[in-house]
This record gives sequence, structure tokens and C-alpha cells, in this order.
Amino acid sequence: MINKFNIAKALFDQAELVSTNNSYLLIAEGENHESQPNETFIKEKVVYGDDNSVGLSDVSSDIQLGIYQLNVYTPQAEIGGKWSGLNIAGVYSSAFNKGLSLSFGGQNLRIKNASVMPMDKNETHYIHIISIVYSVVN
Repeated sequence: MINKFNIAKALFDQAELVSTNNSYLLIAEGENHESQPNETFIKEKVVYGDDNSVGLSDVSSDIQLGIYQLNVYTPQAEIGGKWSGLNIAGVYSSAFNKGLSLSFGGQNLRIKNASVMPMDKNETHYIHIISIVYSVVN
């Protein structure tokens, strides 16, 4: 059985390492955060895939493909905020490079690719979305 907690923790730990090393504010999925218009921050979210059996046997391995999403919020009021967000997105994308193996609680996962999606924005921030595809076999 694929353990979703262990997947989320392995991915979060990698994102937190990047955040700590670069002094970025990382907001975990489900945490409340009252953003300020002049604040740069990153929100994370795991989109789990379905667990699919690899073989026909009841004891065969399961595989899951999922997406780890990081949203980089940079202030519109900041000159160069759009470019700053794209730079931060590049830092995270590099830290989740293709082939990276992550593990937590005995659950191993592998990064398949990381892509920066087209920029979006809300009333106060530019939003750069990083889509990180991972695979897990158990």
C-alpha cells in the first residue's frame, strides 16, 4: 500500500530545505496564512494519483503517479516582482530535478519532471505555478 502521508512528507521536506536555504516562506498545505500585499511566499499542495496494481496478483506492487504543486506568490507592487517569482520558481524546479529520489518512512518516490506553468495573478500577487510529477512504486 502506498502511504500518502510519507509521500507528502518527503516532498515537503525537500521544499522546506530549499526554502530554508534561500530564506523563502513556505506555507504547508492546509495551513492558514494571511498574506500581505508586499510579501513573497510559496504554498504547497499534493495532488495524489490513483494507486494502480502493477500485476494481476493480489500481492503485486502498486504504482502511483502524482503531482506536487508549488505556487510562488510575489508582490505586484514590487518592481520586478514578476521576474523575481520566475527566478524563485527556477530555484525550486532545479531542486526537484528529473531522477531525484526522495524518501520518508520507508516510502521511496522519484521525480519524473518539474515544469513552470504560465504565470497567473490575483489582486495583489503574481503567481508562478511549479508542477512536479512524481512516481511511487510499493
